[in-house]
Amino acid sequence: MQAEHLRKLFQYHFDINQKIWDEIITQLSDDQFTKQLPYSVGSVRNQIVHMIDIDKGWFRTLQGERWPGTSNPANFPDRESVRAYWDQTITFMKEILNRVEDETLESIFPPASPNQVWQLYMHVYGHGIDHRAQLLSMLNQLGVETIEQDYVLYLFGGTWPSRM
Repeated sequence: MQAEHLRKLFQYHFDINQKIWDEIITQLSDDQFTKQLPYSVGSVRNQIVHMIDIDKGWFRTLQGERWPGTSNPANFPDRESVRAYWDQTITFMKEILNRVEDETLESIFPPASPNQVWQLYMHVYGHGIDHRAQLLSMLNQLGVETIEQDYVLYLFGGTWPSRM
């Protein structure tokens, strides 16, 4: 894997999360945002905080830092505090991604030997897809119309190309 390819994949990760926030999360009432659902980690808020924690945790770990642990979602009482945490984490991730080099991605990550660094970044990317699908299901349970998150739709500007 090349560093530029990784940056493009994570740009999709950031953009689709932003789209879900802007087009769907903002439609929720405060009660819906924190309503406990019998799925995944509980509420939309909890799901988003979990997604942020895992992104941040892995990116810190891949920088040689200790796993920072997970947040108590109750420490984020409203959407504004969750959004601020998300924006802060995205900024942190982009700073790291801007420094990633091809050679770094091919190197072995000692704590997870014999796995290469790129494989662990792909785990983070895949985790985001998995939990985003769960989030979209939760939003649908709350009666909100959701969107498709297919990467290919992102590549083709939101619509299927006519040649497919």
